[in-house]
Amino acid sequence: MSLKKMGFAVAFAFLFMAPLGCREKPARTPGSVGATLQMDVDAFAGGYQGAVRALAKHMEENLDIDPGEYYVSLIVERYTNIFTFHLWHRMAFEPKYAAVKNPGGRCFDITWDPKTGVFSSPEYWQ
Repeated sequence: MSLKKMGFAVAFAFLFMAPLGCREKPARTPGSVGATLQMDVDAFAGGYQGAVRALAKHMEENLDIDPGEYYVSLIVERYTNIFTFHLWHRMAFEPKYAAVKNPGGRCFDITWDPKTGVFSSPEYWQ
């Protein structure tokens, strides 16, 4: 390949490939993390609605947190039926905080045992 052709190939690659590497990371959304607005209880499957309601009550009464400011995703352990809730503060979905794992220090995980009704202490994300 001649030097002239090589230079053209390098210039072509730079002009058309560089923008691909410079794209901004897409904004984090509730859907991209599998979270649902906590107060939209009807959006959760029927078997989870009671757990989401219990969580909202616990947040208000015991943690002094407004559940209306949070999105939640959850996992239920297969053998123990322990619920693990991942709580995303609405701030986490603002575009200016898309790269911050826990903006404002308000996102946390909490577990709940439906047999005993006991919630763990919140574990705030690092």
